[in-house]
Amino acid sequence: MRGKARRSQCSSPRCSARLAAEVAAEVAAWAKKSLALREANSRELEAAAAGSANENARAEEEARAPVVEQASQAHAPEELPALGPSPARAADAEPAPSDGAAAGGAWREEAEEEEEAPRVAKQVPRVTRGRKRYRGFRYEARQDTRQARRRQPKVVVVGAGFAGVAAAARLQKEYGYQVELLEARGRIGGRVHSLLDGEGTTVELGAAVLMGTRGHPLATLCRKHSVKMERLEPSCPLHDSETGRQLPPELDARVESLFNDALDSASAAARAPHASALFAHAGAQLDVESRGEWRRALVVARRTGTPRRGPSHGAASSSSSPPGATPPTAAPPPVVDEAAEEAEAEAEVEVSARVTRASPVPPLVPPPVLTAAAAAAAAGEPPRRRADSEYSSETPPTLPSPGEPAADLASEALVRYLPPAEKRAAPGKGRAEEEVEEWIALPSARLRPPALETALAGALRARRAASAADDLGGEEMAGAAERALQWHLANLEFACAASLGNVSAAEWDQDDAFDYEGDHVLLPEGGYQGLLHRLADGVEARCGITVTGIEMRDNPSGIRAVCKESNEVIAADALVLTVPLGVLQTPPEAGGIRFTPPLPHRKLDALGRLGFGLLNKVALWFDAPFWGRHSDFFGRTVADPQDRGLFFLFLNLHRVSGQPVLLGLVAGGAAERLEELDDEQAVQAAVGALRGMFGASVPEPRKHVVTRWGADPHSRGSYSYVAAGARGSDYAVAAEPVGGQLFFAGEHTSVEHPATVVGAYLSGLAAATAVHKMLRKKAAGPAAPQQQEVERRAASPPPSKRAAAPRREPASAGKRRRRR
Repeated sequence: MRGKARRSQCSSPRCSARLAAEVAAEVAAWAKKSLALREANSRELEAAAAGSANENARAEEEARAPVVEQASQAHAPEELPALGPSPARAADAEPAPSDGAAAGGAWREEAEEEEEAPRVAKQVPRVTRGRKRYRGFRYEARQDTRQARRRQPKVVVVGAGFAGVAAAARLQKEYGYQVELLEARGRIGGRVHSLLDGEGTTVELGAAVLMGTRGHPLATLCRKHSVKMERLEPSCPLHDSETGRQLPPELDARVESLFNDALDSASAAARAPHASALFAHAGAQLDVESRGEWRRALVVARRTGTPRRGPSHGAASSSSSPPGATPPTAAPPPVVDEAAEEAEAEAEVEVSARVTRASPVPPLVPPPVLTAAAAAAAAGEPPRRRADSEYSSETPPTLPSPGEPAADLASEALVRYLPPAEKRAAPGKGRAEEEVEEWIALPSARLRPPALETALAGALRARRAASAADDLGGEEMAGAAERALQWHLANLEFACAASLGNVSAAEWDQDDAFDYEGDHVLLPEGGYQGLLHRLADGVEARCGITVTGIEMRDNPSGIRAVCKESNEVIAADALVLTVPLGVLQTPPEAGGIRFTPPLPHRKLDALGRLGFGLLNKVALWFDAPFWGRHSDFFGRTVADPQDRGLFFLFLNLHRVSGQPVLLGLVAGGAAERLEELDDEQAVQAAVGALRGMFGASVPEPRKHVVTRWGADPHSRGSYSYVAAGARGSDYAVAAEPVGGQLFFAGEHTSVEHPATVVGAYLSGLAAATAVHKMLRKKAAGPAAPQQQEVERRAASPPPSKRAAAPRREPASAGKRRRRR
């Protein structure tokens, strides 16, 4: 109407055009606004529909049945429980039947059912997805989600070396647990320390060589992460420091063969059945258990011929009587003069050699068991002190005759307990304390096998004495051969990271059957630590946090780690401890970890028996190479056995990196003495060793780095070994969890690959799997009593009247290979 009025007021073309433009603008504005409103409403409707669909689906899947049941119970009339719910309430409680039948069993007309069906269909979502009820369900769902996140198990991993990173990565990435990785150092890696010098050279101050690429898990990871592996040449020429010349290859090969034969002989003798009856010969030093502790003792004499006491002898004597004969009446024991019999028994003892305090290293080749006397009274005599003059060394040892029943004759060893080493070393004091002696029946579990050094010394002497063609080319070459032999001993100390006097002769190579085959390689681009950073991708580590205490509790707070620097206590459901063995062997007062409650005695004993050795390195940077470039390794021989491990081996990094860098290795007792020197003294010792091999023209290095792993409070050594008196099974005991909360990992918990990076890596994966199984079992809760009884009966075999067969030990894992 307004348009018509305007057109009637003015009919000129100009006014008509202006009016038409205004109308068109208003219509366009209205249309645009209407279109925007329509689109907005459409988006809101689509969003509401989508949200409603998602909410409906989730509500119907998770909460339809319990919510409908609660709604039905809330609306049902309490005064008429026997009549059942009304048709409308029944329809609310469960969906209407597809054929339109009455929901509660009440009769209705078909038309009424058709009218009621749409209303019932609307009531079902209104009951199950009503606004208030859905809001309450959504709140409860959010609350449950928050509680689930709050209850997500948490695992603390102590130590960010290969074991700790492997455990943390698997627990977080594969199993989805909350993981807190703690590292005491300011870097991850632990005893893996790859130094990048900024000139393209990676110097491994810790673990260096990946040994064997066939089937090696870390070699597989290197290929997966495109980490370059550089093959090392296996040759290692030896330079004689006395002559300044390289050792002839044929002499080197002959000495190596002699050394390998002696090593195999010593190890086989120590592993033989009833080995204590072999190595406990006159002149040997060994450890004897006395009053719960192990003491060093010297075997003074051996004797055999005493009939073994036991039922077998009685049975044999009775069976010798003819059938039906009356057994003879035992005669009364004769009156024996104990002093005279003891003197006679001592006179019949035959000794292989007189042992004095000034004797050199005693031979350890197991001599034949002596066949001298039968002195029954001496077996039960109390320990007492004797003089060396009481024994005779004139009668040489003899073998038992072929027909002699040696198995029925007892063998005994007379051991003399020695005072502690510090008292033995005190000059001018004479005998610091009275030496006690004791006869011990053989074989005996109270005797430890000898250390590897002592066993090797005797075996080497035996091999050389038995060889008729032992002349190695004159006196000069014999001296060179002795120095080469000392180098092989130093190389063995490098393999064990300990002086051979501390290494078990029987178990030192118990892991050789599990070695990987293939080339030995270096990782020139980033080293082991570069590979570790790839494994740790996505895992956050808190560095600079030292754990000084671990508290195990049965309450819901679980296990707790007490941290030193941050003064905090971190609670967790489980804890994986990957600190080195040297830290575990350190008492809390000296910087170790305090366990509350203390660890079980079984684990403490295993950790104490294992050894933790030392290997140090000195890296030298030069302006130009002055050594031969054809070999990645070259060795150095010395005359003094005390210094045989001092820079006995150099690793040439020039071929791998292109930079003139040498890495000198110090093993055995020399590694401990190196830590007492400052950097300048250590570098001068390394340069002096090089000048002894290549002449006085060897220049001073322009840069150097010296390691001291023994003085590092976070490692206290390099890697583990089987010490004298320990066994390879102690590694398995060290890996056992405690209380279902505390788990252990590290190279010292690997039976197959101790003292290696791959052993640490695999132990971390195994510990993570054990934690996951424990937490999953704990989350499942205890089984019902009936189920527990079923599981118990299924696990236990049915009772049998026959005695169980003796358990057979598994066969050997394969022929042991000599460690080179």
